[in-house]
Amino acid sequence: MNSTSALSNATILIRCNRENHINCIAMRNKLVEKFPNIASAWTTSTTIAGDTYCVAARAIVKTNNAKSFEKKLSVLKNSGTPRAKKIAVLISN
Repeated sequence: MNSTSALSNATILIRCNRENHINCIAMRNKLVEKFPNIASAWTTSTTIAGDTYCVAARAIVKTNNAKSFEKKLSVLKNSGTPRAKKIAVLISN
């Protein structure tokens, strides 16, 4: 496999802009609808380094497009309802 076709796993954590996080399914649905390379997504209540996230997901991205994918996720912060307040992405090979 050459480097242009190499794939990486992306773990995505999102905190929506809602005050309470009883049901953040709308944020999860928005993520899945906008990004077809999402392999799975679910609602959660995960705290890492003091930040609490309400949606988690896994995606498959081309390794050489990983930074571009991270940048494209910012659309979740800038448009529609609900909006992402914070997005964390971890790319692993």
